[in-house]
Amino acid sequence: MLRLLVPIVAAVPLLAAAATAWGAPPIPAKPIDGSVQFGFPGAGVPVGPVEDQIYPAPGGLPPMTELTAPLPITAGGTVTFNVDGPHQPLVYRLHNGETVEAAIDTLQTRANEAIPNPNGPLPLRRQRMAGQDPFPSSPPTPIDATVADELTAADRDFGFRYLSETKVPPANTVPVTSPPLGAGTYIMLCNFRAHSFRVAGPLPLGAGENMRAIIDAAPNGPA
Repeated sequence: MLRLLVPIVAAVPLLAAAATAWGAPPIPAKPIDGSVQFGFPGAGVPVGPVEDQIYPAPGGLPPMTELTAPLPITAGGTVTFNVDGPHQPLVYRLHNGETVEAAIDTLQTRANEAIPNPNGPLPLRRQRMAGQDPFPSSPPTPIDATVADELTAADRDFGFRYLSETKVPPANTVPVTSPPLGAGTYIMLCNFRAHSFRVAGPLPLGAGENMRAIIDAAPNGPA
């Protein structure tokens, strides 16, 4: 039995080398994770970096957008959002065949959504892209920041895959980490609609700072 074991054990490195030689890239022993800065640390002064942006972590410049290089991670890896300010990280996964441009258009349409207002003639416009209380009005139904947030079944059907628990407001500085993300392309954005998208119509609730960027989760991590 011992004589049989030795050749088998010795063959394992040879098989791995052969797989590499045949063009199959080795799978990382541990997924490569990523991190971003969600809101510039200590921002709020009249000049300097804009608060409502996503930046490379830790504290890098320039800000990230869907036009800049994606954040590369390994499929199965996570993204840590270093939150600083009134922000709530949200992650949308592109559907099969969907382009980033088409996804941004779909998200913009969602940002423009409105519902009838039971307390007035003007509609309630979406203030949050997903989760609980997407159409709050104050009064009578302000955002209840004491209740942990979560995606609804409709949010997941739409394409969202992660939402941090703390609602907007209050501002916070607690890092949050996504669950492992499968292979694919994702858009990370702030759930506070006015930070991520401009809104059309008679009730502009914020100019929007395009607080969104891309995640690229590749099977074997960054190239």
